Amino acid sequence: MDRKQRAEELTAQVDGWLDDLTHQLQDGHSEEYMAMLDFYADNFHKYSFANQWLILSQNKNAVLCRGYKQWAELGCQVRQGEKAIWIRGPWLRKEIDPDTGEKVEKLVGYTALTVFDVSQVDGAENLPNTIHQLKGDEDLLYAQVVAAIERQGVVVEEKDLNWKYHGLSTPGKIQIDSKLSTREKLVVAFHELGHEYMHQRDAEKRTSRQEELEAESVSYILARQYGIESNFSRDYLLRFKEPVEGLQQSLGRIHQAVKVLSEWLEPAEEPVALAAD
Repeated sequence: MDRKQRAEELTAQVDGWLDDLTHQLQDGHSEEYMAMLDFYADNFHKYSFANQWLILSQNKNAVLCRGYKQWAELGCQVRQGEKAIWIRGPWLRKEIDPDTGEKVEKLVGYTALTVFDVSQVDGAENLPNTIHQLKGDEDLLYAQVVAAIERQGVVVEEKDLNWKYHGLSTPGKIQIDSKLSTREKLVVAFHELGHEYMHQRDAEKRTSRQEELEAESVSYILARQYGIESNFSRDYLLRFKEPVEGLQQSLGRIHQAVKVLSEWLEPAEEPVALAAD
């Protein structure tokens, strides 16, 4: 099987997975979706959800994957006889944008690529830990997260929301219910930050259910990266009732948001005080 045929086969597998996942959510089952978010948060922030599912479907114990040459550049050697994990890579073509006249890259298909898990290589014992987590107790972590959000020009305000909402997002402002515990405030802050990045700054129209799936997925992933379990995400995510194309679009936006927001959430040296109502 050549790489083009392999890529077509992988794409068919991904399409089938997305269709199954959409129907599961529509039927009130979130277990597989939550397992995918867990895998994403714990292991593969740089890979798309489709490639992460392909990795997971071929090696359920995978932890950190790189290509053969990438491992070599890190001073590691893939052991002889190890079975490769197949993923998709974008096949891009440069075209002239009819509106601007500039050359742009356009996705025209996929090619098949191979990667190997860290368990399949020698010499990985001394690699640095690439997963960043803010350290400290929950109160300090919350102050650091708020400071990081406000560095992006977004005001964070605690106020009594009368139990109607846990949090609210309007352009440039996040409100969090002051009655929540610190852990709950963190989860809500991540959720509303997802809205701020994906929805308040983007004019593209989406259904409210799609926006909530995207924001809560981002919140769940970010919280898990910091060792915080979100107790209500599983039921909250079942509000999603969109077609498979909607889920595919949402997963792309979630992936991009997590990459950007993880960079935003680098800790500040000095936490800022919250504005109280």
